[in-house]
Amino acid sequence: TRANLSKWNYLNNDFMLQNNRYMRLKTLVVGYTLPQVWTRKVKLEKVRVYFSGNDLWEVSSIRDGFDPEMGAASNNSGYPFARTWSFGLNVTL
Repeated sequence: TRANLSKWNYLNNDFMLQNNRYMRLKTLVVGYTLPQVWTRKVKLEKVRVYFSGNDLWEVSSIRDGFDPEMGAASNNSGYPFARTWSFGLNVTL
């Protein structure tokens, strides 16, 4: 079986090697300021709507949960990276 191939095998082999390619969207900030033509009609100086997020998306071929950003400390015993979202509205009177 596959588990027995790596057990007690001290010879050089590439059985346990895997392709560690990954792609991760770490930070995204998107905002839009409404045109002053619209905001002045309701007596506001500026209105801005925004979205901010961290660790939003990941594609990986890594099978065992190894996190390349944590390196050797990534042994599936720690906390996973935190995914956060923020929505906001900035209004200037």
